[in-house]
Amino acid sequence: KARHNAKRFLDTYYSTDVTDATMDRWGAYGSPETVLARIEAYVEEGLDVPILRFADSDQTEQLTIASEWLLPTLAARAGRTS
Repeated sequence: KARHNAKRFLDTYYSTDVTDATMDRWGAYGSPETVLARIEAYVEEGLDVPILRFADSDQTEQLTIASEWLLPTLAARAGRTS
């Protein structure tokens, strides 16, 4: 469902049919745990500052989900408490 919602959002936002390859390269879709694993994989490859873009029509819900678990978990794993 998350990937489907993201595809629909990105197709509309960019006025194009975003390819599966681009979706795979650009995104982290799914549960907070799945998204965390994808971000951590980028960090392991040398990413310094992850930039999150919520590719969903319900931006508020996505921000709520991220702020309740994903962002605090990322901060804790990076050794930051705030």
